[in-house]
Amino acid sequence: MSTAQLRHEEFEELASVDRIWHLRQTRLIDGLSLADLNAVVSVCTDRIYPQGEMIFNQGDPADSLFILNRGCVRICVVDTHDREKILGFYTTGDIFGEDVLGPKEYFENQAMAHEECWVSIISRDQFVGLIRQRVSIGLNYVKILSQRLLEAREEIEAHSFLDTEHRLGKMLLKLAEHHGKPIFGEEDMVKLKISLTHDQLARLIGANRPHVSMIISKFKKKGWIGYQSRKLLINRDEFQRLLQPMDYGTARS
Repeated sequence: MSTAQLRHEEFEELASVDRIWHLRQTRLIDGLSLADLNAVVSVCTDRIYPQGEMIFNQGDPADSLFILNRGCVRICVVDTHDREKILGFYTTGDIFGEDVLGPKEYFENQAMAHEECWVSIISRDQFVGLIRQRVSIGLNYVKILSQRLLEAREEIEAHSFLDTEHRLGKMLLKLAEHHGKPIFGEEDMVKLKISLTHDQLARLIGANRPHVSMIISKFKKKGWIGYQSRKLLINRDEFQRLLQPMDYGTARS
């Protein structure tokens, strides 16, 4: 039995939960009726991936779309020298594997379980059928891709015009927005729900780890970040002040 297959006890766990409740958390199926939700559930295959398990490799056939019901997935691209660039992290309610409807028949990146994941998988043919029968799914899919295109363009601009300190600040602010949760009694601070190492932060912004570690130490001394139970605490207001108004002409100086 492959590592991606459900173990018996895991199947029993998933059989006892409300799949529709979890699928409602994804923007892909916003606005669907109960009948349409049941139609989506009927074409999904559920899998549990333990932490560190590869969900798909770069170059694998892009034959499925993935909905993340629980956990965290790390998306990366690897060059011919095995150097890895982290493209992002997806959590509950996100979709990934959007290459399924791309011009190429293979994945141009790889997906790994950053934490244990429960994923619902829809084959390409089933997904195309859902879009044809339910226009709202196709519209939601386009909205998700448009948002990711915008984020990719912003990252290119940051990498082109900002120094490492500002790129890291911008990335921390983005992580706080997408993966942060409020801290009781600390209005300005949020705690990341995912664990990140200095090396992973460096690979997120395309920098070397020693330089990123030095900047993190600087941010920590200023009180802009901290740690609680090995999770990053981020002061959003301080990083917003660092980045706004953003003058790309001077940020490299």
